Amino acid sequence: MKIGAKLIDVRNMTNAEIKNEGWDYYSVSDNIKVLVFDDGSVIYPSADYEGNGPGVIFGYTKHVTQKNGVKSNKIQQFAI
Repeated sequence: MKIGAKLIDVRNMTNAEIKNEGWDYYSVSDNIKVLVFDDGSVIYPSADYEGNGPGVIFGYTKHVTQKNGVKSNKIQQFAI
């Protein structure tokens, strides 16, 4: 993956990709997310560094609001 690659899609992992990882107890109905980049790279979560199963990607969105001249930051967490 090259620096500067742009995210172009977020999709569910295919059965072929799941099988390629050896995750025999999972299927597309488990909604394992894949991040697809414009250079052909794909990233997906793993439960651990050995790849013993799929995992979850956590993140957050920062919302800055201003009311009566006072700025406030609100963090909204999510998982995919």
